[in-house]
Amino acid sequence: IKQLIGRLHPLVVHLPIGFIIAGLLLQWYDRKNNEWTKIIGLIFQWGFIFAAIACISGYLLYTTEGYSFETVKFHLWLGIVTALFTLLMYLRLAAPSKIDFIKRLPVVLLSFTLLFLISFTGHLGGNITHGSDYLVEPLPNNIKTVLGFGPKVYEMPTLHEENWEEAVLYTDLVQPILNNRCVSCHNSKKEKGELQLEEENGILKGGENGLVIEANDPENSALYARLVLPLDHEDHMPPKDKDQPSKE
Repeated sequence: IKQLIGRLHPLVVHLPIGFIIAGLLLQWYDRKNNEWTKIIGLIFQWGFIFAAIACISGYLLYTTEGYSFETVKFHLWLGIVTALFTLLMYLRLAAPSKIDFIKRLPVVLLSFTLLFLISFTGHLGGNITHGSDYLVEPLPNNIKTVLGFGPKVYEMPTLHEENWEEAVLYTDLVQPILNNRCVSCHNSKKEKGELQLEEENGILKGGENGLVIEANDPENSALYARLVLPLDHEDHMPPKDKDQPSKE
């Protein structure tokens, strides 16, 4: 049950975002007349309720899906802070409060703080889900380099005639191919299909569909079998819009 609730986080989290953005837009529209203050306050109340639910589901996602704390810590804490500022906004606008400091809080300051929090927290969440280069990935490499997101360059495997017998099969030949063709989507920060291909343990562990290597049976090993499927097959890897490995 905890895992199920955790996996609902990417869906639930859009509800508080919608309420908060709607509240901020109505505040801007009503900034001169101040006729909708109570209604806007109620919108922030629902924003806080769903933000709290999103925090709980996000925490369960973190604890049940194997994310490291270093990966999620800023997103997690900023999500909690966003929920608290949404509550402050509700108390400031709609709830009769006897706490002086809440009455003295500038609404404009709260609004800009919430806008920053919802934007930056959402950005961090997107990085966790899709990787920091998700938006720029489709761009040409020269533009990505200008923007500071140039692709990581790996050396392709090479064998030299004078010492080819000294090559270590996995280290010198296999891993460089995976680095160039697979690791951009299957790494510790961006586990598409819950599969890591940047080191031995991840390869042997497999992904959401099970093992990718069947001992002594390459034809039924997904790591190889998907490579030789027709390019237009939905299970072909790498995806047809990516650089494909040569036959060699």
